[in-house]
Amino acid sequence: MSGRGVSLVDRAPIPAAVVSLEATAGQVLTDSLGRFSFEAVATGPHELTVRHPACHAMSRSLEVLRPGRGTPGRGVVPGPDATP
Repeated sequence: MSGRGVSLVDRAPIPAAVVSLEATAGQVLTDSLGRFSFEAVATGPHELTVRHPACHAMSRSLEVLRPGRGTPGRGVVPGPDATP
């Protein structure tokens, strides 16, 4: 699963944000363009959280529909309690 951390104000990338995925032991940092990626994510519901000292933390419920690497619109959809 991959994505991008961006500011809700101006859509600018958020580099060096900590992105964690509940139900996995891992967390990753966003790159200079705000991109992140998790390998081999299992199907089912997940909670994705992005944290950075300069921003409020944001969490989103996701449903992974196919195993492996998914991206929004390609196997990953927001869950019913997703927050914008």
